[in-house]
Amino acid sequence: MQKAIMLIIILGSLTTAKCSRDALRIERQNYTGNNLRIDGVYYNKPQKGHFFLYRNGVFFDGGSRFNGSLDELERYYSQKENYKTAYELPYRWGVFKIDNNEITIEKWISGDAFGRYKTTKYHGIIINDTTMLLNRPGGILELDTFYFHKVSIKPDSTNIFIK
Repeated sequence: MQKAIMLIIILGSLTTAKCSRDALRIERQNYTGNNLRIDGVYYNKPQKGHFFLYRNGVFFDGGSRFNGSLDELERYYSQKENYKTAYELPYRWGVFKIDNNEITIEKWISGDAFGRYKTTKYHGIIINDTTMLLNRPGGILELDTFYFHKVSIKPDSTNIFIK
């Protein structure tokens, strides 16, 4: 009985401990190029997976299940209350770097049972300043096409995970 109680206490302390994150291997650096536009959102069809890139080299993952139009997506992000909890999730954040016509994005993925957030990388080819092909991480040899859509308001890139 004492062993069972001790096991419950240990497991409880593990699940309430602060989540840890693997270090990003790509160092955040300001993006000064013009290979890609960054004054909007990149999305794929038909899933409407979308993300934002920022001049400070930060990547913000908006998710993959937005069902509305691009205008509705812009309205959604014009109200910070709609996505403020995303700011507290490490797996929404990452960094990117561009080298010639190639882009690499490194971000955290959802935590495991012990609250540890690992990283994954997306590699892609820049077709032009509004279109890119990105792989799916995990060895799947599929490419998604992401298109640019200009928005007047983007979420702020300031977060507690990337300095």
